[in-house]
Amino acid sequence: MSTPLSASKIAEFSQTLHQARHGVREIEPLTKTEQDFTLNEAYKIQTQGIELRLKDGENVVGYKMGFTSKAKMEQMGLHTPIFGVLTDKMQVQNKSTFSMSKKIHPKTEPEVYFITNKELKGTITREEALSACERVGVALEILDSRFMGFKYFALPDVIADNASSAFFVLGDSVKPPYALDFKNLKISMSEDSDVLFEATTAAILGDPLLSLCELVSLLASRDQTLPAGSIVLAGAATQATELMVGAQMSAQIESIGTVEFAVGE
Repeated sequence: MSTPLSASKIAEFSQTLHQARHGVREIEPLTKTEQDFTLNEAYKIQTQGIELRLKDGENVVGYKMGFTSKAKMEQMGLHTPIFGVLTDKMQVQNKSTFSMSKKIHPKTEPEVYFITNKELKGTITREEALSACERVGVALEILDSRFMGFKYFALPDVIADNASSAFFVLGDSVKPPYALDFKNLKISMSEDSDVLFEATTAAILGDPLLSLCELVSLLASRDQTLPAGSIVLAGAATQATELMVGAQMSAQIESIGTVEFAVGE
């Protein structure tokens, strides 16, 4: 059994990740420089990292879910997904240009997003999740891990690094009618009009609304709630692709709409 991380070590790791983001530099995974640590300790590192960003003037606007693929969870030995935090400074406007300047190794992947209209807490049902959704839309999340290589890391590293989340682009959204088949909406991601990946929303825990339920449960386990007005990225429907200067990235979800951005220098 590993020795618990001290409060000073958790603060040190948070500062290390914070400085790596500001300095736009890769670092060794934390588990390479320290013994393995628990997922709970990883979330403490993540939380303190977000607190450092709040001191810099950022504001929390929502959450992103990770490892929402059932196959990926089985591969990682997980029973539930993980989450990261979204701030206002992470949002990139739809149909704008995303600069590759001061980025480490960004990738993007298509997501379903929700915007809630009431506080959610504890254990909720799918129906309660649906009734709390003001909007459902298509998004592109931009990942940019601070760890060297950006391939496969220990799960505590991923959580501590805010689930690799760096930026997000919100596209078209609709008021979610009860008739909308959340479990079987076609989703695709394209580069320069060439389709890279296709899937259905079933790739997100079988139903992206269940991802919202899982987020509320994960927050409850940390004595937190999901505030009204939160943006929630429900998880990736396909694998991510590396961004290249000059590319035009887009994603589309059947019955909902599209999102796009250009990749600039």
